[in-house]
Amino acid sequence: MATGRKQFDDFAQLYDELFSQVCDYKKEVDYYHRILKRHNVKSILEIGCGTAHRSKYFINKGYSYVGLDISKSMIALAKKHYPSTKLIVGDVRNLKLKRKFDAVIFLGKGSIYLNTNKEIMDALKSIKKVMDKGLIIIDSFNASFIIPNFRTNVKWSKKISDKIITRKSKNTLNLKTGWTWGRDVTYLVNKKKVFTDTSILRAFSKEEMKNFFDYSGIKVLKFIEDGDTLVSIGKI
Repeated sequence: MATGRKQFDDFAQLYDELFSQVCDYKKEVDYYHRILKRHNVKSILEIGCGTAHRSKYFINKGYSYVGLDISKSMIALAKKHYPSTKLIVGDVRNLKLKRKFDAVIFLGKGSIYLNTNKEIMDALKSIKKVMDKGLIIIDSFNASFIIPNFRTNVKWSKKISDKIITRKSKNTLNLKTGWTWGRDVTYLVNKKKVFTDTSILRAFSKEEMKNFFDYSGIKVLKFIEDGDTLVSIGKI
C-alpha cells in the first residue's frame, strides 16, 4: 500500500491543521448517519480515521465508535484531540481486533492507497473478520469521473490564522495496476516549501467495486456517485 508517508507520519500536525479547516466533518457524518440508522447500526469501526475528527460527531449520535489508522503519528495526534475515544493503530489489510462491529466505514478516500486488486481483496477479507453481519461503506475516487477529467497539476490554498498553507499536486497517469496514477504533492507555508511527498493513488469504477464485493461475499446494496466520489455500500 503506497501511502504518502511524510504527510501522514512526519508532518501529521500540518496535514491535520489544513484538513481540519477544509473538511466539513459534521456534514459528512450527518450524511452517513442517515444511511447507518436505516440499518440499525449501533457500533462502528472507522478505517483510516486519521486524526479522528469524525469520531465526536458519531459518538454524539449515540454510536459505539472505534477509530483505526495505519499511521502512528495520526493516531497519536488523534488521542490528543480525543483522549477518551478508542483509537488504535492498524492495517485494514490485516485487522487484529477481537470485537465485532455492526458497520465498518472506510471514509476520507483512504481506499485510494490500495493500489492492487490483491490489496483490495485482502482488505475486504480482513473487514469481514470483524463483522458477523452488518454494513460496509467505502468512499473512493470515482474512475468514471477522475480519468476522463484527469488533471496533471492541482493547486489550492487555505488561510489559517496568520499563515497560508498551499498544497500542490503533480499527477502522472500510470495504468499498470488499474485506474492508478503517481502523485508528487508539495506543501508550502507562506510560500515556503515545507516538504514533498510521493504516492500512488487509485480510483475505482462501479463495475470494479461490484466485482470486489461479489468475490468477497458482500452483497451490493447501493452505489452513490457524486462527481469525483464513489460511495460503495454493501452488506454481510
